[in-house]
Amino acid sequence: MDGKLLKKMDYLRGYIRDLGSLAVGFSGGVDSTLLLQVAHEELGDRAIAVTSTDAAVPEREIEEARVFCQDRGIKHLVCTFNPLEIEGYRKNTADRC
Repeated sequence: MDGKLLKKMDYLRGYIRDLGSLAVGFSGGVDSTLLLQVAHEELGDRAIAVTSTDAAVPEREIEEARVFCQDRGIKHLVCTFNPLEIEGYRKNTADRC
């Protein structure tokens, strides 16, 4: 790791440590995986993963997230919801993003 990247990682570790506890929105992608791994290293059981799922999320992705957490002893919560119950989601207006 080059010096610039190492400095950023040290900052991230310190920031997470200062939080004391952290729930990471964990999709299983590169960004959330890095954040969750560092949080777990710094906070242990005071870091948890939270994955949101609905019918549009492939079961394979949820399973990969579950296995990642299980293999590392990270508490993992999976929250299921139906986005069609959210009026703004159903309308799918042009300004949604």
